[in-house]
Amino acid sequence: METVLLYTVCICVIVALAFCARVAVYRQRYYKSGYYEKTSLPFAKMMLKKEHRSIYRLSCLLEALTFEHEILYHCPVPKAGRVAVMDCLVLSCKGIYVIINENYCGDISGDEKHSEWRVERRGRTRYFENPVKKNHYRIDALCTYLDIPDRCCKSIIAFHTGAVLKSIRIKSSRTFVTRAKDLDIYFESEKNKPDVLPASDLYSYYGRLRRMAAADARNECSEPL
Repeated sequence: METVLLYTVCICVIVALAFCARVAVYRQRYYKSGYYEKTSLPFAKMMLKKEHRSIYRLSCLLEALTFEHEILYHCPVPKAGRVAVMDCLVLSCKGIYVIINENYCGDISGDEKHSEWRVERRGRTRYFENPVKKNHYRIDALCTYLDIPDRCCKSIIAFHTGAVLKSIRIKSSRTFVTRAKDLDIYFESEKNKPDVLPASDLYSYYGRLRRMAAADARNECSEPL
């Protein structure tokens, strides 16, 4: 009996040490990431919130894009006395990509014209706000703030890896719905498209938005839309 107990304790200790080592490596990698550089979000806070974890994973992919670009996360933009918070912005001469992160898992169905989309998982059905319309509002806020035409922005709806895009109806040529892990395929196809923003304007926009994000991080006063 004592031998079995000792064996069990040893196994538990080994598992605990392996887990701690893995967390330490993950933590070290996080503090070297572009996501942490842009957000200054503590590791514990990132790990405790699903939204932050998924956007951090998304950032690892976006940081590896091969064309020239800048990225901002959780970026606030004023809109009619409130604040529209962009999950992720990729700024490049190809355009400004406004990415909205959706954490739903299961079979996703939706139409860009409907007010709600549907997710089915394990025999249960849930409805959630149309992400295309939600992102359109954010893009409108961004274009107004930067004083640019909406043709300079593209809307990307990035779903969780566990999502199955079963029935998605989108007609807009500037809206793309995908799983986050497949975004590299989309951006690879964007590389050879013509520029829509001059580099001088691009870095001016990036500077304005980054200052806004830095001020918001200090004040923590955003009311997300």
